[in-house]
Amino acid sequence: MRLLQMSLSGGILILTVAVLRAVAMDRLPKRIFPALWALALARLLIPATLSLPGGRVPSLGTIGRETQKISGAVLSVLTEGGGAAVPAAPDRGPRLPAEFLLWIVPAAVLALILTVSWLRCRREFRTSLPVEDAFVARWLREHPLRRKVEVRELTGLSTPLTYGVVKPVILMPKATDWSSHRQVRYMLFHEYTHIRRFDNLMKALAAAALCVHWFNPLVWLMAALINRDLELACDECLIRHFGGGERKSYAMTLLSMEERRGAAAPFGSYFSKNATEERINAIMKANKNSLVVLVVVLALVAAVTVTAFAAFGGGKSGNDAEPPAGDTVTDGDKDAETPAERDDDKDADASVKPEEQLPDAAAYIGEYTDPDSDTVGLEIAENPAGGYVVQIGIYRLTSLTDGVGLLTSEGMVFTATDADSNPISGIITVSDGTATVTFTDSTWNYLPNGTAFRYVKTSGTPNLWSEN
Repeated sequence: MRLLQMSLSGGILILTVAVLRAVAMDRLPKRIFPALWALALARLLIPATLSLPGGRVPSLGTIGRETQKISGAVLSVLTEGGGAAVPAAPDRGPRLPAEFLLWIVPAAVLALILTVSWLRCRREFRTSLPVEDAFVARWLREHPLRRKVEVRELTGLSTPLTYGVVKPVILMPKATDWSSHRQVRYMLFHEYTHIRRFDNLMKALAAAALCVHWFNPLVWLMAALINRDLELACDECLIRHFGGGERKSYAMTLLSMEERRGAAAPFGSYFSKNATEERINAIMKANKNSLVVLVVVLALVAAVTVTAFAAFGGGKSGNDAEPPAGDTVTDGDKDAETPAERDDDKDADASVKPEEQLPDAAAYIGEYTDPDSDTVGLEIAENPAGGYVVQIGIYRLTSLTDGVGLLTSEGMVFTATDADSNPISGIITVSDGTATVTFTDSTWNYLPNGTAFRYVKTSGTPNLWSEN
């Protein structure tokens, strides 16, 4: 599944959750929104589609190639004349398409910025000291987890935060009033809830989605709303645990934390990181969760999720993974020939010279080796039904096993199907036992018009790959 398609279908989910958040926040449990954001993250980061009844099995084997092949729509927005074919030099190595470079450079820069920021914060966090307090030690014993949780204090920190996933640490400000057990209990429970729910892992996945889909403004919106909703969900859990009578006291604790709040760090769960006013409003309002609204919302989200995961998934079969050179490809799903293609075939037939004017077919028929890989890279055989069977293996790139050749005075003209199931054509010329395959009509990114490959003839008897 292509990256732009993933981003568009993921945007459907993001927009749906954002609208639900705006119109039904007070009527729904806050913990439902992190779950909905997890669905959006899955759509953005997992290049797979659902197979609907009556549809084809979606592609799962083109992850590496499709991630690189960003849709030409992005290129057409960023550059002029993005669809123009660029003649390529006849070298052997595959070239990175221009649209891939337009995507990867900003993605790498953003990833570098986030990584450097995370490393700086982690280096600062490691200067913290363990908290030696009897109340904290007893609280940790009463709230065990499979992962060991450590409570430390850091000079210069204004509000509590949590960092780490495998070895989580709760960082408390050096100026914490340890004698105020009520406030300390609030702080510890809130951060403990972040740890128990793996919220820092979700934030890391959101950062990864942001790097991959940097061009999608809805993903930036999602990254901001995820942080807010994780805090709201933890607040809701705390009030449910301590009881509604603690609302006012907890709200006052949030206000005091907000007054001392410093700069936020990436990948850390802050006790008072997000919009304090929104959090206090959510805390002070009575529970108004509606079962009817919840059922309707879940049904809507389920429908949108199925649509988003099934979107764009019916165009190819599950066997469209790009094979290595020399592998057999069964093209059972080839589309019916269009009228335009039939016209092209007629033009090709019209260009055929009388038999005595054509090159010697024996010079073409046979098996050819790719000198770069020392494996069979080209085979040409007579077709009993007329014309020639042509199979081409391009080292590390693809295999064209459905080629049909037609001998002309210029050489052997062939047509085939590229890795995207699009028509592709070219011409083969043979000189002194060396065949040159030049692609003259290709829309595939890796085979721009003019790309040429050379193969050395090793046998006059072809042994077609599909017959092995």
